[in-house]
Amino acid sequence: MHERVKAYIDNQKRIAEEQKNKKKAEKLVDLGLFDVVYKPEGENASLEYCIFDAEKQNYYKMIPIEVTDEEYNEILKYEVVQEKNTKNFSIVSVLGFFGWLFICIGFFYGIFAGAGVVAASGFILDEVFSGSVAFSLGVAISIWAPSLLYGSLLLGFAKIIDLLQEIKNK
Repeated sequence: MHERVKAYIDNQKRIAEEQKNKKKAEKLVDLGLFDVVYKPEGENASLEYCIFDAEKQNYYKMIPIEVTDEEYNEILKYEVVQEKNTKNFSIVSVLGFFGWLFICIGFFYGIFAGAGVVAASGFILDEVFSGSVAFSLGVAISIWAPSLLYGSLLLGFAKIIDLLQEIKNK
């Protein structure tokens, strides 16, 4: 094999191994599998020791624990199961909540507005219960349509974000 080709292949293998080790270290730290190493006394703060412990009044860094490839694969197996069983509060939840809120409020407001019970001073329920107010379907639809549209858009954005997150996690 040509020396330059061999050097190129060796370099690519080294880069791939470094990336694999970096990803492994980040995953272990994310899972809380790390040791804390404090900045030695007299040394200035640096990017290496960038997390501050208020209790000990010292900076530290997180060093992932040493695990074999078999242990790491086992950790990943259980980590995926844990991710699937955990529901996190996220932007998807917030968008979904507000989407349904738009739809529900729009529905009830459309009923009240269609019945003519919404006045400048608020709700006039006496007229509704006495039966002296006729229901205006045009007014109700003019409120239902936008609330259904905006609520559906929010629900759609929530679903898109959820699907993109699933794709990212694969």
